[in-house]
Amino acid sequence: MTPKQNRGAGKKRPPAVPLNYYDLRAEQRKSDLFFVFCNGKITEKEYFTQLSKDLANKSIRSQFCYVEFVHGAPKQIVQYVHDYVTDRKRNTSKNDIENNDIVWVVFDKDDFGKNYSDAVRLAEQSHIAEQPHINVAYSNICFELWLLLHFQEQTAPITQARLTELLRRKWEEVADCTIERQKKVKHFPYGIIRSYGDRNLAMERAENLYNTATQKCPETPWEIDPVTNVYQLVKALQNFFS
Repeated sequence: MTPKQNRGAGKKRPPAVPLNYYDLRAEQRKSDLFFVFCNGKITEKEYFTQLSKDLANKSIRSQFCYVEFVHGAPKQIVQYVHDYVTDRKRNTSKNDIENNDIVWVVFDKDDFGKNYSDAVRLAEQSHIAEQPHINVAYSNICFELWLLLHFQEQTAPITQARLTELLRRKWEEVADCTIERQKKVKHFPYGIIRSYGDRNLAMERAENLYNTATQKCPETPWEIDPVTNVYQLVKALQNFFS
């Protein structure tokens, strides 16, 4: 057998990771991991998967960001990650979260209302009590706000439908194509953001929104429309891969 064929062909494998991040002889990790849990099955998952690949230092093969889609409302997702972090009774595997790992949960307000606020509060409680901390990257009204900030400012309250329309127009503009108005843009390609957007400007704009929100409502900035702190997650990823 070739080395590739010998790695458990036909068996269910953990996510593809750099070959030297796990020491088979010692049965332990060689490095810390960065975990991102999100309730966006396509857009959010693709964004952070591709972004981590763009940021990764190709010469350091032990660095790895694991992105997982979790179905459910924001509070249920945070609870899932909370249980994942605190359940020490399960058998240790290569993908278990360890104390020095970095853990982020990504979710939006959308139509979740109180469930959205409860998710942030639950994560804050966990942040105090647990190692590793559960960090949250939230957006009000939705993740598409963060995507739009790669292309333009957005300081006024906005609906999800309007965000979708603005992104559709931006897609048509930069890609020189036509997208039917009747079709909701359910997925904004990461390739468009990479080629035509500006991540540094998006981070600057998002931070300004967040600072404004904390001034207006210091206790619950996540309730302000619009606001997103996804830039904090992106900064954490940049630091992780630097």
